[in-house]
Amino acid sequence: MKRGPRLPVVIALALCVLLPTNRAGAEDDARAYDAAVYLFSQTSRPARDGRHNTMLLALRHLRDPQLAPWFETLSVSPYAAQRIHARLALAEISPAGRLDLATLAETEDPAELTQLIGAALDIDLLGTADLNQVMQWESLDTASKQALAVRVIAGGGIVDESLLRASLIGEETTTVGISALLRHGLSALMLLERGDLTALQELRRLDQLGTPTERELVQAQLFEAAMQHGFSSVGSWALEVAQDTERNTMLRISALRAALRFPVNVDTSAGIVVWESMFGAEEDVAQRVRLALTALEAAPWTEPELYRMLGEDGDAHFALIAAAGRAIADGGLDTTEALTALVEHGHPLAIQWAGRYANEHATGADRGAILLAIVVGADRGNARTRSRRIEFAIAATQALAESGSANDLDLLLPLLEPTDTPRARGELGMHHIVLLGLVRAHSEGLKDFATQVPAQPDADAADLVLLLRARWDAPLSAAQWERVSQIVAGMSALDTSLRIQLAWLYLKHVGRADAALRAAMPNP
Repeated sequence: MKRGPRLPVVIALALCVLLPTNRAGAEDDARAYDAAVYLFSQTSRPARDGRHNTMLLALRHLRDPQLAPWFETLSVSPYAAQRIHARLALAEISPAGRLDLATLAETEDPAELTQLIGAALDIDLLGTADLNQVMQWESLDTASKQALAVRVIAGGGIVDESLLRASLIGEETTTVGISALLRHGLSALMLLERGDLTALQELRRLDQLGTPTERELVQAQLFEAAMQHGFSSVGSWALEVAQDTERNTMLRISALRAALRFPVNVDTSAGIVVWESMFGAEEDVAQRVRLALTALEAAPWTEPELYRMLGEDGDAHFALIAAAGRAIADGGLDTTEALTALVEHGHPLAIQWAGRYANEHATGADRGAILLAIVVGADRGNARTRSRRIEFAIAATQALAESGSANDLDLLLPLLEPTDTPRARGELGMHHIVLLGLVRAHSEGLKDFATQVPAQPDADAADLVLLLRARWDAPLSAAQWERVSQIVAGMSALDTSLRIQLAWLYLKHVGRADAALRAAMPNP
C-alpha cells in the first residue's frame, strides 16, 4: 500500500505542542497556574505605581478564610503597607469580625499603629470602647492620641481633658507651624464639643497665629472635621466666620457649610441670610456653583426659603438644584422626581451629592430610584465629564447591590440585557458599568442574582460575568473555566485587581490553592 509523505519529526512535535489536547481536567492550565503565582507574589512587596494596594484590597474583598495563610505571611512582612493590609484582612475574615487588641499591641511603630487604627475604624473593625483602651498605651504619641480622641468624642465617648489641653498653644507663643495650629484647633473643637465654652475663644485665637494661608487652611480643615464627625457645637463659630466679609471667600463657604448644617439654637434664618448675601454679591461663575451646591448639601437640615433666590436666578442648573433642595427641606412627596431630574442634568458634583443623599437619608423605593437614576445617568450629560459620571454610576450600582433588597437588584437586570448600541473603541457600555459595580459589591443576594445575568456579547463584559459567577459559586461550564484560565494567564483586558480575584478562584477550582500560596511566598 502506498503511504503519503511523512511529516518531519520536528514539525510533528511542534504541532503536538500547538494543537489543543484532550487532557483530563483541561482547565488545569500550567500557564494560568504560573500567572496566578506571579500575581500573588506581586502583592508581597510594594510597587511604585501602588498596584500592590489595589491587589491586596481585591483579595481582602473576597473575605475568604482560605486566604488566611497568605495574610499571615504578609502580617510579618518587612513592609508596613503589607502588614496593615494583612492585619485588616485577618480581622475581616475572623469569626468575631473585629481587630484584636493583641494584634494592635504587636505594632511597634506609632505611625503605623495610628494608620492601622484609623483604617480599622473606617471599616468598623474597632469600636469606641476599644479606642479608650488603646489611648492608654504609652507607644502612642500625643499627636496620635489626639487623632484618636476625635473618633472617641464623635462616638459619644469620654476623653481625658488634660490630653486635649496639652495641645493648646500657650498665650505667650506667636510663632508656630501648621501642625501645631491644627493640633490646637482640633483640641479646641473637641473641648467645645465636650461643653467647654471657653474653647470658643481658643478657636478665635487662630486668627492671631501662623500665616494667613496656614490659618485659613487649618480653619477650613476644622470645619470639614466638624461636618465629618457631627460636632454640632461648631455652629456659632462657623456662623461668625461666614458672616465676616473680610475673610477669604473659600473659607467663608467652608464655614457656611458648617453653619447651615449646625444652625445655632436650631434657627436656620441667620445662615440663610448669609447665603443670600454671598450668592447675591458673587459674580464668579465657579463660586456661584459652589454656593448653590452648599445650599443643596444643607437640604436635610434647613428651610425651603433657602432656595427662593436660587430658583429665581434663571439658570437651568440652579433651578434644578432649587427644586431638589426645596423638596427635601419641605419634606414633599416629589423628592425623588426632583432629584432624578437633577441627576439627569449631568453635573458631576450634583450627582455625587445625590448619591450621598440616597445612601444617608433616603429609604426604600426612593433610595433605589435615586441610585438607579445615577447609574443610568452615566450616559447623560457632557462627554467631557462622562468618566466622573461612570465613577458615580459604579458606586451607585454597588450600593444597590449591597442594600439587602432583592427589589434593588431587580432594578439592575434590564440594564444588563445585551444591546446593539455602537460604542467607540475603549468606551464602556452600560452593561459593563453595571458589572463593574456588581463585582465590587459584597452581598449574599448576589448568589442568586449571578445566575440570572444574561450572557454578554462584549468580551470584557463577558469576562466580568465569569468573575461574578465564579465568586458567588454559580455553576460554570468546562469551556467557561477554560476562559477563566486564559484570563488569569493575561489574555484579557481586565484590571490586575480583578485578575487576581479570578486567579484565586481558579486555583481553588483546580485544587492548587495551597501549592500556589507556598510557591508565591517571599523568600525569608
